[in-house]
Amino acid sequence: MNKKNLLGILMVVIIILAGIIILIGGTKIGQKNNPNLGVVVTPMPTKIAIETVTLTANGFSPSDLKINSQSRVIWINNSGTQASVNSDPYPYNTKWVFLNLGTFANGSSVSTVFAKPGIFTYHNQLNPNQKGMVTVK
Repeated sequence: MNKKNLLGILMVVIIILAGIIILIGGTKIGQKNNPNLGVVVTPMPTKIAIETVTLTANGFSPSDLKINSQSRVIWINNSGTQASVNSDPYPYNTKWVFLNLGTFANGSSVSTVFAKPGIFTYHNQLNPNQKGMVTVK
């Protein structure tokens, strides 16, 4: 066999190997090949549930909210004045830092996603008698 034939065979082998690598390596993490269709299927992300808590002059409503993990809670301020959502304990707000959403004006809102199960208590820092709790399953 001469060099030309050997080089030709080597090129064919490289092209075949490159095609195999492209076909096999085209799947990204989190995707699944569907051999029946010959296409890559990407799973759709699950939707986040959204729950609402309203703050009025009388306090948070509902004051005891039960949700699933990965749910978003939106607090809407209809109290007629500036308010806040802060983690217990008052006045230090240190138990669940992600719940220190700060002050927000009447008519506006703040929100957070509860990623893990647990019982999370909070209060309005500007009126600590207004309290609430979120229980995450």
